[in-house]
Amino acid sequence: MSGTGQMDLLIDHAGHPWLNGSSALRHRLGRPSPDVDMAGFVVRDLGFARLRLGQGKIRLTIRAGRLEFPTLEAVVRFLLKESWRRLVIEHSEPIPRFEIFGEVEEAVARLKDLSVPSAALARGNPYSSQELSLDRLGQSGQESLQALLHLWRARRGQLAPNQIIGLTPASLKPRITLARMRPSDGANGSRALVEHIGPEYRAFDACWALNAIGRDLEDQPDPVYGAQSARGYHEVAALGQPRLELVDAVIDVPGRPVKRSRYDRLMLPWRSRGELFVSGASILRSSFALEPDETQAARS
Repeated sequence: MSGTGQMDLLIDHAGHPWLNGSSALRHRLGRPSPDVDMAGFVVRDLGFARLRLGQGKIRLTIRAGRLEFPTLEAVVRFLLKESWRRLVIEHSEPIPRFEIFGEVEEAVARLKDLSVPSAALARGNPYSSQELSLDRLGQSGQESLQALLHLWRARRGQLAPNQIIGLTPASLKPRITLARMRPSDGANGSRALVEHIGPEYRAFDACWALNAIGRDLEDQPDPVYGAQSARGYHEVAALGQPRLELVDAVIDVPGRPVKRSRYDRLMLPWRSRGELFVSGASILRSSFALEPDETQAARS
């Protein structure tokens, strides 16, 4: 943008702002030619953020998975300092798309979803889950999970497997897993056998989903992710209570790019004819392939 009362900034890895078109930034990066699309290059290839403010609207251009913490921190400070009515987040890759926000809290939460995974997550523990209050289901965007919880409460957790899937809100059906919990001779005390799995788990291929029925939930193409994800099913089965959690996972499937996925997952225990089932329905916050250096860190 240009003109009175408008600004166009590029935020680098250190959180330092530069005016778009700055000759100093061009020379620092070794790209002095004004014919080069500097803004597109630094956002797409270097992980900068571009902020354009004018007429009460902020347009923030980023690339998912490239937003470092100092850059994120600088963007958040900008959002808190400036006066605006609407924020448009523009994703630069692979196909430009847009998200619109009117509240700073929602915008900041979304930016955290799109930022670089922490070193601890990538290197030490590729899976983390944080239990959330069920009260969060009253927030905008969680209506389908709230409806599923209402169903569980209305039926007092008593439904047959086909009824659970059939009565699940349509928007959740592609991302719901149902496990039949069985006693085990091993140390876990139970087995989680896949009864149903939705078609939208894109980290794995369709053939795996078809062959997964009747097998242990832990038996996934990424065994670390499989074991960690299945642990929640065993815990919900043991406690007999609903659980809402935020999952942040690095998923490494042989022959595919390593991906980082963040999603809210509602887990519910169900009973039918003396058998125990646990459902896991999720809303995807973000999912993207990691860069080669982050992939190496995740695998090391």
